[in-house]
Amino acid sequence: MLGPYGMVGIQAREFLAGDTVGLSDGARDEVYEAPAGPAPTGSDVLSEARGCQTTTPDNTSMTLRFQADADLNQLILHAVVRREPALDFQTAAAAGLAGLRDPAVLILAARDGRVLVTPDQTTMPSHCAAFIATATSPGVLIIPQRLPIATAVDDLRLIWSTMDAEEWRNTIRFLPL
Repeated sequence: MLGPYGMVGIQAREFLAGDTVGLSDGARDEVYEAPAGPAPTGSDVLSEARGCQTTTPDNTSMTLRFQADADLNQLILHAVVRREPALDFQTAAAAGLAGLRDPAVLILAARDGRVLVTPDQTTMPSHCAAFIATATSPGVLIIPQRLPIATAVDDLRLIWSTMDAEEWRNTIRFLPL
């Protein structure tokens, strides 16, 4: 029987272990960027919301870009990008976050203008608060480990399609919505 993302249990375990069979080139390279050109249109609410994204005065897109923390469940990252290919979600490996402490992770995410997505409910909120006191953060989204993957994916897609980067500046938010 197939799971919500088309994988049976054994395939999901192999996927977690680093198996790249069946992954796109972007997934193998571990960087997901929005393709050039207009976003696809459709009748669903997410497609309609994507067409209404705001821009800054210099016409730069205010679309949210995400940065995965090293501890984020990789199934969430891959599933959200698979369901929403235009979503820009960089892996921790691509950003070089492995082994870095929270303050350094926040600095790198801010430098790249990406909302940090992390499961760390223990130390990240206090580190983010300290960071915001002296610098500007694109924001932090905390996804509890216990949250079902499908819920996390749906919430991330909703956030991406209905909110802009300015709404996330210097905020810490938690899923589920």
